[in-house]
Amino acid sequence: MPVASSMGELEQMLRHQLQSAMQVVQAKAEADMFEEVGSFYSGGSPTIYQRTGGLGSSPQTTGLSVGGNSVSFEAYLEPPSYTVPNPDFTSRGYASYFSPLQAMNAAEYHFANVRGRPGFWQRSEKRIENDLNSTLASFFS
Repeated sequence: MPVASSMGELEQMLRHQLQSAMQVVQAKAEADMFEEVGSFYSGGSPTIYQRTGGLGSSPQTTGLSVGGNSVSFEAYLEPPSYTVPNPDFTSRGYASYFSPLQAMNAAEYHFANVRGRPGFWQRSEKRIENDLNSTLASFFS
């Protein structure tokens, strides 16, 4: 293991190690989100509407942001686009007023007749937190 000969050198080594750790966390976070939104589709099939599959491609992460002594990235779900009003609903006499974000919320919290396994974002957040903690522990132990 390298040894720092100055405080500046130690800080640089720590920043490099943190950046490497966060690259691992970022990759794990994206995989977690894809797995969790994929699990949504195992929770039953809709009868009122046809699935677009847009939720399955919604996980996104930004690149690492490195500045000073911090390294970060953002992990989020990009709301899919679809036609509003949704003809699958209106052709059956149902109102169709949900925006893509509202549809994602209905899927996450299991309301408005959205069929699927709810809680995918909540599980993703927990898994990302666990990945962050375990990865940092492994890089800095």
